[in-house]
Amino acid sequence: MTQTTTNAELDNLIEEITVDCNDEDEVLMGFEGAFDENASLPCPGTVVGEPVELLSVSAGDQRRGLTATCQRAGRSYEIALLDINIHADPATSRLIAAYRRFTPADVTGIVGNPFYAINIAPVLASSANRSGSPPTSN
Repeated sequence: MTQTTTNAELDNLIEEITVDCNDEDEVLMGFEGAFDENASLPCPGTVVGEPVELLSVSAGDQRRGLTATCQRAGRSYEIALLDINIHADPATSRLIAAYRRFTPADVTGIVGNPFYAINIAPVLASSANRSGSPPTSN
Protein backbone atom coordinates (compact mmCIF):
# COMPACT_ATOMS: atom_id res chain seq x y z
CA MET A 1 0.00 0.00 0.00
CA THR A 2 1.32 3.44 -0.96
CA GLN A 3 1.00 6.21 1.59
CA THR A 4 0.69 9.74 0.24
CA THR A 5 1.68 12.65 2.45
CA THR A 6 -0.37 15.81 1.98
CA ASN A 7 1.07 19.31 1.95
CA ALA A 8 -0.69 19.97 5.26
CA GLU A 9 1.04 16.94 6.81
CA LEU A 10 4.38 18.12 5.45
CA ASP A 11 3.72 21.62 6.79
CA ASN A 12 3.00 20.13 10.23
CA LEU A 13 6.23 18.13 10.09
CA ILE A 14 8.19 21.24 9.06
CA GLU A 15 6.66 23.17 11.94
CA GLU A 16 7.57 20.36 14.35
CA ILE A 17 11.18 20.31 13.13
CA THR A 18 11.69 24.09 13.04
CA VAL A 19 9.54 25.27 15.97
CA ASP A 20 12.49 26.21 18.22
CA CYS A 21 14.84 27.41 15.48
CA ASN A 22 16.08 30.99 15.61
CA ASP A 23 18.24 31.12 12.49
CA GLU A 24 19.16 29.24 9.33
CA ASP A 25 21.88 27.16 10.99
CA GLU A 26 19.43 25.95 13.64
CA VAL A 27 16.93 25.00 10.92
CA LEU A 28 19.57 22.87 9.22
CA MET A 29 20.49 21.29 12.56
CA GLY A 30 16.79 20.64 13.24
CA PHE A 31 16.43 18.78 9.96
CA GLU A 32 19.71 16.93 10.61
CA GLY A 33 18.34 15.80 13.98
CA ALA A 34 15.10 14.66 12.39
CA PHE A 35 17.04 12.55 9.89
CA ASP A 36 19.24 11.14 12.67
CA GLU A 37 16.21 10.12 14.71
CA ASN A 38 13.73 9.00 12.04
CA ALA A 39 15.44 8.11 8.75
CA SER A 40 16.34 4.55 7.87
CA LEU A 41 19.85 4.87 6.50
CA PRO A 42 21.66 3.66 4.51
CA CYS A 43 19.24 3.63 1.60
CA PRO A 44 19.64 3.48 -2.19
CA GLY A 45 19.46 6.46 -4.49
CA THR A 46 20.77 7.89 -7.72
CA VAL A 47 22.87 10.91 -8.60
CA VAL A 48 22.91 11.94 -12.28
CA GLY A 49 21.53 8.50 -13.09
CA GLU A 50 24.27 6.62 -11.25
CA PRO A 51 23.37 4.36 -8.31
CA VAL A 52 24.63 5.42 -4.88
CA GLU A 53 23.98 4.49 -1.29
CA LEU A 54 22.94 7.33 1.01
CA LEU A 55 24.85 6.81 4.26
CA SER A 56 24.04 9.91 6.31
CA VAL A 57 22.57 13.41 6.28
CA SER A 58 24.20 16.38 8.00
CA ALA A 59 23.78 20.12 8.34
CA GLY A 60 25.84 21.67 5.59
CA ASP A 61 25.89 25.38 5.06
CA GLN A 62 23.32 27.95 3.97
CA ARG A 63 24.36 27.70 0.33
CA ARG A 64 24.12 23.90 -0.02
CA GLY A 65 21.62 23.18 2.74
CA LEU A 66 21.68 19.65 4.10
CA THR A 67 24.48 17.50 2.78
CA ALA A 68 24.39 13.80 2.13
CA THR A 69 27.26 11.39 2.45
CA CYS A 70 26.91 8.88 -0.37
CA GLN A 71 28.95 5.88 -1.37
CA ARG A 72 29.57 4.53 -4.86
CA ALA A 73 32.10 1.91 -5.88
CA GLY A 74 33.76 2.02 -2.46
CA ARG A 75 34.28 5.80 -2.45
CA SER A 76 32.41 8.32 -0.30
CA TYR A 77 31.14 11.67 -1.58
CA GLU A 78 29.42 14.65 0.06
CA ILE A 79 26.77 16.37 -2.02
CA ALA A 80 23.67 18.48 -1.44
CA LEU A 81 20.80 16.27 -0.25
CA LEU A 82 18.49 17.75 -2.88
CA ASP A 83 20.82 16.54 -5.65
CA ILE A 84 19.97 12.90 -4.88
CA ASN A 85 16.97 10.93 -6.08
CA ILE A 86 16.40 8.76 -3.01
CA HIS A 87 14.54 5.45 -2.95
CA ALA A 88 13.67 5.20 0.74
CA ASP A 89 11.12 3.84 3.18
CA PRO A 90 8.01 5.96 3.98
CA ALA A 91 9.47 7.70 7.07
CA THR A 92 12.65 8.73 5.27
CA SER A 93 10.72 9.73 2.14
CA ARG A 94 8.44 11.90 4.29
CA LEU A 95 11.45 13.73 5.77
CA ILE A 96 12.92 14.30 2.33
CA ALA A 97 9.57 15.58 1.03
CA ALA A 98 9.32 17.98 4.00
CA TYR A 99 12.85 19.25 3.40
CA ARG A 100 12.14 19.71 -0.34
CA ARG A 101 8.94 21.61 0.49
CA PHE A 102 10.75 23.76 3.04
CA THR A 103 13.72 24.61 0.82
CA PRO A 104 13.27 27.15 -1.99
CA ALA A 105 13.88 25.85 -5.48
CA ASP A 106 16.94 28.01 -6.04
CA VAL A 107 18.65 26.86 -2.79
CA THR A 108 20.66 30.07 -2.45
CA GLY A 109 19.86 30.16 1.25
CA ILE A 110 16.58 29.48 2.97
CA VAL A 111 15.72 33.15 3.42
CA GLY A 112 13.38 33.07 0.40
CA ASN A 113 11.26 30.32 1.93
CA PRO A 114 7.77 31.28 3.14
CA PHE A 115 8.28 29.27 6.35
CA TYR A 116 11.42 31.28 6.99
CA ALA A 117 9.50 34.53 6.57
CA ILE A 118 6.73 33.36 8.91
CA ASN A 119 8.72 31.58 11.59
CA ILE A 120 12.33 32.73 11.66
CA ALA A 121 12.58 36.20 10.14
CA PRO A 122 10.44 37.86 12.87
CA VAL A 123 12.60 36.31 15.58
CA LEU A 124 15.78 37.56 13.93
CA ALA A 125 14.28 41.03 13.43
CA SER A 126 13.16 41.15 17.05
CA SER A 127 16.60 40.20 18.38
CA ALA A 128 18.27 42.69 16.01
CA ASN A 129 15.97 45.46 17.20
CA ARG A 130 16.88 44.71 20.81
CA SER A 131 20.56 45.03 19.93
CA GLY A 132 20.00 48.28 18.01
CA SER A 133 21.15 46.77 14.72
CA PRO A 134 18.94 46.61 11.64
CA PRO A 135 17.83 43.10 10.61
CA THR A 136 19.66 41.47 7.72
CA SER A 137 18.34 39.05 5.13
CA ASN A 138 21.52 37.02 4.59
